[in-house]
Amino acid sequence: MLLPATSRDGAVEAAEKLRAAVESISVPGVERKITVSIGIALIPDNAGDADGLLREADRALYAAKEAGRNRVVVAVPSEAAAARRKEAANSAN
Repeated sequence: MLLPATSRDGAVEAAEKLRAAVESISVPGVERKITVSIGIALIPDNAGDADGLLREADRALYAAKEAGRNRVVVAVPSEAAAARRKEAANSAN
């Protein structure tokens, strides 16, 4: 899911609402609970382009699964992204 012009907190809130909605679904004849794991990545915090964004969101998704599933994980800002933000701030001055 892409959420343009959405803050980190807004993305987490949307993801948590989706996760909770899926968790509340009950399917007749299916005894197992249906859950979803969600990875969140942000531009420019985690990547500078769409490919990088998807790669980082995928890493966060797998981190959510490894942490026990049925959760939301936000990607950790990368050093490369931090360098891009610093460079952009310096060029703006």
